[in-house]
Amino acid sequence: MKILIQSACVLATLLLGAPPAFGGDPEHVARIREAVAFDQKLGADLDLSLAFLDEEGRAVKLGDYFGRKPVLVTPVYFGCPQLCTQVLTGLVNGLKEMSLEPGRDFEIVTFSINPLEKPELAREKKAAYLELLGKPDAAAAWHFLTADPARNVAPKSTENPNATDPDAWHNPSVDALTASLGFRYAYDPEIQQYAHAAGVVVATPEGKSSKYLYGIHFLPRDLRLSIVDSSNGKVGSLADQLFLWICYHYDPLSGKYSFAVVNTVRACAVLTVLALIAYVVIHLRRERVTARLQAGG
Repeated sequence: MKILIQSACVLATLLLGAPPAFGGDPEHVARIREAVAFDQKLGADLDLSLAFLDEEGRAVKLGDYFGRKPVLVTPVYFGCPQLCTQVLTGLVNGLKEMSLEPGRDFEIVTFSINPLEKPELAREKKAAYLELLGKPDAAAAWHFLTADPARNVAPKSTENPNATDPDAWHNPSVDALTASLGFRYAYDPEIQQYAHAAGVVVATPEGKSSKYLYGIHFLPRDLRLSIVDSSNGKVGSLADQLFLWICYHYDPLSGKYSFAVVNTVRACAVLTVLALIAYVVIHLRRERVTARLQAGG
């Protein structure tokens, strides 16, 4: 399953990512392809102590956004020319059609994998996507994070790293969060872009990876069911819980919810049996009442 998921994610990267990254030496293409994946780590604990900067430049911890509601986590980079824009636009389109509301029912954490990107750029991106979403109240629930530059370190193999070269630096918080999400990517210095996969991870309020939604299009149904399913009963109606229990099944391979035929048939069978029992009980009671009335008459 892991191999299939990795292959699908790499294919998405090849098709939707920056085409120039794969137009050169075959060995270079192979290295990039091998480095890129979005491996599912269902149930993995996210380190809530990881330090970032929010879009206002304030020092924050990942755990500041957990504790009460599910959290949608999107790994991107804000200077991405194509794929990240498609991911976030697809997320916005799905959120627009969903009845659950950011802030009331869930939080969103969008963080940059580029350790050199700054809060100013994160703030610009946040404003753009909030305008696209059309829900001003979501500003308090959608968080755009960047690495804390004070924590950036250069690999031991790099002497005198270029201060503006992302490939010469890494950030422990970014490294730890992407690793726990199973999000593997590669920087291509030839075109100065990242090669990466696309998707959203839905985490529980306690900070465990719960659901993976792959690609750049997110159905409102899949978003809603993922959030409800990850909320431990804190979000959604009784009908949502019944739909999850009876009618829908999460497919880890596709990252989507499908109609659970077997569960539905079983549920219908149980309901049929219960209806028959209720009919028999009511019928017997009526017969007893009728018999008593006739005996008394």
